[in-house]
Amino acid sequence: MAVFGSSLGWQALFAALLFGIHVDGFELIQHRFDASVQYASRFEATLQQLRHCSKPHCLQVHDVNFFLQDATKAQLQWSQTSIVYLTDLL
Repeated sequence: MAVFGSSLGWQALFAALLFGIHVDGFELIQHRFDASVQYASRFEATLQQLRHCSKPHCLQVHDVNFFLQDATKAQLQWSQTSIVYLTDLL
């Protein structure tokens, strides 16, 4: 699953934890990405799986990768992506 406009990451984390799937979340706005990092770091003791990805500007929590990146430049494995979720700015 890919979430374009992942913001604080709640949709991506919810999908990964509820359905047991891998999710890539992409956020273009720096302060929203930073907020998702702070949120994930706050609950690190609960998740116990917070780590940085091998890619730049990436944070991995559970089975979710959060990227500070323009979704149009996302390098996804499209053959393995079955759901693409586009959020709005509201």
